[in-house]
Amino acid sequence: MLEKYTSYLVGYCIKNGIGTIVLGDLKGIRNGARHGKVPNQKIHQWMFRRVARRIEEKAEFVGIEVKFIKENGTSQTCPVCGSKNKPENRNYECKSCGFRYHRDGVGAINIYRKYTGSLSLVVGLLACPTGVRYTPHLCCPIEWNIHPVGKTA
Repeated sequence: MLEKYTSYLVGYCIKNGIGTIVLGDLKGIRNGARHGKVPNQKIHQWMFRRVARRIEEKAEFVGIEVKFIKENGTSQTCPVCGSKNKPENRNYECKSCGFRYHRDGVGAINIYRKYTGSLSLVVGLLACPTGVRYTPHLCCPIEWNIHPVGKTA
């Protein structure tokens, strides 16, 4: 699944002329993880660096740049009014202006803003962040034209 999703992402970027992929920088997320036995185990089993590395490798191969942006506080800051609120469960609701959205979507908006410096609200352009369903017949939308060593097309 990791290879399929990362290939699909890079293929989507090629198809749509996207030259830069921006990822949240999660370095140090495991340091000082003291949330209890089960949450700590989940954090330590999370494959975030492996996913990022595969995206970097595939993007570099086709000439797409990958940038990492610090995620500190991005899912707690309201993209409309800028106030800080703790999300409840997977949902974010601003107590100042009433803005409501999925907390991962709020984080993505704020990472986008950190990278571009833009203050525009991009909620309408984001896909629904409620989950991804694995579909085994999905494949990369481009031909990679990669051949084993010693073989030519």
